[in-house]
Amino acid sequence: MRAIDDIHTTAIRYGKWANEGHGLGYPAIEPFLKEAEKWHHGIPVLDDDTALKINACTIKMRAVTPELFQAFMLRFVSGKSINQICQEMDVSDGTVKKYIYAALQSLKLLLTENQCIFIA
Repeated sequence: MRAIDDIHTTAIRYGKWANEGHGLGYPAIEPFLKEAEKWHHGIPVLDDDTALKINACTIKMRAVTPELFQAFMLRFVSGKSINQICQEMDVSDGTVKKYIYAALQSLKLLLTENQCIFIA
């Protein structure tokens, strides 16, 4: 899947997709839209098919490792900084970075190989 080669950019594009009104009606996304900061300048929106696949993966992530889900959504949908996420989750910046890295790698593996490793 060519669109998933750069998972970090794909995650940013997913956040932009969610923020441009596409995330409305998706209960897993809506809480993170309330505090979303507009920070996705110049990045194209993800296509609906890929965004919906990512949404399905994040729902699996939330069920298995809610902390990865929360860190991912706060970073890429709400657009929060690492420091803001640390404060909200009450963990260190190293832990937040580990959560985001694990979430991105797990998401990429799930999207490309249909396998999941949600470990942090």
